Amino acid sequence: MFITAGYAETTIKWLKEVPLKEGDEEIYQAVLYIVYNLSRDKKGLEALRSAKTFDILMQRKQDVQSTQDDDLIEPFTMLLIALLDSEEQQEKNEKLILKVSDRLFKKSKMAFDNKKWKYDGCHLSEYLYSLQRVLSNASIIQRILDPAKTVKQDEIKFFVDVLCSTYGLLLDEYTNELERLVVKSSMSIILCISNYEEYRSKLVDDDFFCILIEILAKQHNQDIAERIWCNLRLEKDPKPLSDKSEKQNPPMIYVSYNRNDKDFYKNFTGKLAQHTDIAIWAPSEKAGESQDLWESLEPAIDAATTIIILASSAYAHSKRNHQEFNYIISKIKPSEETASIIIVETDLQFQFYGQRMHSFVTEENAVIYTGDDDQLAKKVANHSALTRKKKYTSTLSTLNTNTPSSICTIT
Repeated sequence: MFITAGYAETTIKWLKEVPLKEGDEEIYQAVLYIVYNLSRDKKGLEALRSAKTFDILMQRKQDVQSTQDDDLIEPFTMLLIALLDSEEQQEKNEKLILKVSDRLFKKSKMAFDNKKWKYDGCHLSEYLYSLQRVLSNASIIQRILDPAKTVKQDEIKFFVDVLCSTYGLLLDEYTNELERLVVKSSMSIILCISNYEEYRSKLVDDDFFCILIEILAKQHNQDIAERIWCNLRLEKDPKPLSDKSEKQNPPMIYVSYNRNDKDFYKNFTGKLAQHTDIAIWAPSEKAGESQDLWESLEPAIDAATTIIILASSAYAHSKRNHQEFNYIISKIKPSEETASIIIVETDLQFQFYGQRMHSFVTEENAVIYTGDDDQLAKKVANHSALTRKKKYTSTLSTLNTNTPSSICTIT
């Protein structure tokens, strides 16, 4: 009702036009909490983004910070976090987010200890949701989990305890939205934690948690649990891609791409197959968008000897592709990154915003698409990461040296 009545636009107009003056901190704080609550509704968030609320907050950022009032800075930053839609925006506000995230984490612990899951006027779900939004940032997760370069087992255990004691709420038809958000946010936070090897080992130490995640991963529409379980298995049975014996696994190309670039992918792999005799893996058309798809991707990545990433703007902003990318680099030794990965920059606007992803784009492994499909396929086929495998193919399978390239499907 408030959203359809234009409440979001009116409130944002007030924030834009009314300057923050000394003595008005409580009024601004109340308004920021109102806008923050609107942002937690899907339509409300769309309305706030349409009103360019993030840009307005950037105009007020210096004024808010100059007050040095934590009670004002906190809702301001929580709203800022809710409106983030790129890692670039997050990195530009990293210092502020770092400071507030530390406070949010401490308050989430206080709220969890409260029977009503509330602390300082906020529900546990609000704190966890904000933390979930920013913990993909390496600096923020390090600030909370190992500020002194010593991993805090208790901090990781807190998120595990939250999930282990609340997951049953997902099965209860009477569970309210705030309670569901607690479970979903804690699971998303654990996914972020499991992406880092130094933290993943701490998760594996909890037997009950591992059993729970394995069970949830096998349930329908439990994509996040499935991805966590995939990461835990890396810790239990690490098998680097470059350690695989090439005699056991003949050369195979795996192409990682965003589903929005499907037409480009089909055209590229078709052209590439004309210029190399190395098999190109293709996902089964029967695979779904979540569980079935990931079940087919994982063994394909494990079996691949060369990974080609079709890096587009859609790929850079996709959580699924980010997870896939993390899995890919976890299978490769640092000394052989450029020898095993080719990054095809498919559009001029492409940019990896995350530091970890951005560091993989080098002159050695990057190939830039200039609009000529056939020329691109030739460049990739002649890349050292593939020609090295091609020499191997000719010595391994002398009976099939004249066999044309094929695109193989694992089902």
